[in-house]
Amino acid sequence: MGRGGPRDAGTELPDGTALDGAVREALASFGMDVIEVTLSRAARRLRVMIDKKSDRPPGPLGEPSGVTVDDCALASRAIEGLLRGHDLDPGTFDIAVESPGADRPLTREHDFARFRGRQVTVSLRQARDGRRNFTGELVGYEGGDVTVKVLDQAEAETFRRGDIREVRLHPGPKAGLDEMRGPGGGGGRRRDPRHGR
Repeated sequence: MGRGGPRDAGTELPDGTALDGAVREALASFGMDVIEVTLSRAARRLRVMIDKKSDRPPGPLGEPSGVTVDDCALASRAIEGLLRGHDLDPGTFDIAVESPGADRPLTREHDFARFRGRQVTVSLRQARDGRRNFTGELVGYEGGDVTVKVLDQAEAETFRRGDIREVRLHPGPKAGLDEMRGPGGGGGRRRDPRHGR
């Protein structure tokens, strides 16, 4: 494949390297935990959600230590270097590096273990009993299936992996994202001042 974007919906770089794994490896040496990597090929928007690796228990909103604008800038530069190393021009991408915020997505098994007992919202691909969103206490996770003690139900309910669109922490009053966009895109809430955008 010639110069350009990954082959499909953001899973591989031109040489076949998994995009998700390559980004995780590039940022791991900086003490960053990559929560989610998504690429919109049509918009050429590469979105990376990061957290700080920490042995501390999460705070009331789920942040272990807080991601700063400098962390986002550092991650953005590392991702730019990764793209260049695979013969891609980072200037042709809208690179958005974000902190997870209070409504962070739970995407990995250790996320569910870490936030067991917290309030989460499970969003389904299709409505169940006339609703798609269920909020309650996270009480279990096994093989991708998520069990929640839903607020308005007497018994805990298990949602099957294939039925789930996403699971997020239930946000507090200060929910939100801190974001820094790379050189290919518009302004985010937090930006690398070197880009002047």
